[in-house]
Amino acid sequence: MSLGKSTLVLLGAGVVAACGGREKPAAEPSPAAPAPVAPAAPAATASSDAAPAPATGETASAAPAAAPPVAPITSLCEKMCDAQRAKCSTEKVAACKQNYCSRYGGAPDACDPAVRAALACTEHNPEFSVCSNVISEGCAKPFRAAEKCIATGVAPAEVAPPKEIPDGWARFEAADAGFSVALPPGVEKKSEGGLELWTAKSGDASYEITLGRPPPEKKFDQKAFVRIGTKLLGKCAPKMKLFALVEKPESTLIHFRTVCPDKTQERGEIFVQGNDYFVLTARWGSGPNPDADAFAFSFVRKK
Repeated sequence: MSLGKSTLVLLGAGVVAACGGREKPAAEPSPAAPAPVAPAAPAATASSDAAPAPATGETASAAPAAAPPVAPITSLCEKMCDAQRAKCSTEKVAACKQNYCSRYGGAPDACDPAVRAALACTEHNPEFSVCSNVISEGCAKPFRAAEKCIATGVAPAEVAPPKEIPDGWARFEAADAGFSVALPPGVEKKSEGGLELWTAKSGDASYEITLGRPPPEKKFDQKAFVRIGTKLLGKCAPKMKLFALVEKPESTLIHFRTVCPDKTQERGEIFVQGNDYFVLTARWGSGPNPDADAFAFSFVRKK
């Protein structure tokens, strides 16, 4: 998800119980006359308003006080954006609130738990930053779940990565290029403009892997990937979201998704290792495509 938008803290609500004083013991019957036998009391019904009296000597507890109201999503998001002031410019913080807090604050009710989980992740994740619209690897899963819920209106069963191989797909091995990835059947390979390309289709969706020389960046960090992604996606870049940055001594990768002006969607991964520059791109029309996540997250470098 480029981050492009926000995150904050999940606040838990506590319940406070108030305790009442002791009940006075019931008056003892007069010793001069035995107490009459009282008729059996009728059983309490669901409509009864009277609570049973506490036994002699027991402490009567008052009804628990109402839990404090849960903070609105928008407030949590704005708090998250404000927490980024030490890392980001005033303009970036303002953009965070404008772009993301309105989006998450207007999420369907079914998405409330998923959005709160995503916002909560940022409080304890020092790598998270709205400055360059990048979500760190640690927060990628809850943000993916929140974004998917907002797009579909369906609450996620759990915040978990998609299954590795969609039905009817197989793991494609490109031994000469040193990678494997989950793809639908009918993979085609060709060379074009100094790039090696592998392509496949499933329904109205296309899947592509390209291998070429990396862009001229001194360091492949968040800022570099913003520049790379902006150039790579062209007219589709304005709604670009970058997330799941993984930096290792020998390689660096980041995930992306975007929606183009014609409503076409793109989802993929940028992977750089030495002189090898892989770009995985899934393209499809409107609506969700869970196979695109499986495609992007299944990429494995073999050398």
